[in-house]
Amino acid sequence: MSLQAKLPAMAPAPAYPFTSCYLGGNAGGVWGKASHTFDNGAGRIKDCSCKPSSWIAGGQVGCQYQWTACTS
Repeated sequence: MSLQAKLPAMAPAPAYPFTSCYLGGNAGGVWGKASHTFDNGAGRIKDCSCKPSSWIAGGQVGCQYQWTACTS
């Protein structure tokens, strides 16, 4: 005859509300350097160099509200 013990019931996980506001930002940039010599075979025609660069920035702000709490 085998004896089987009942395991204690596990308590449900607590429900945390997901209501909050947030604020964030981001920024980035890029830069480079290019140099070219144009030659037609008869000699150097023109040297050309450039330094392209750019940047971007942004932000976000918002709020979220949880209407009901999930319970099991």
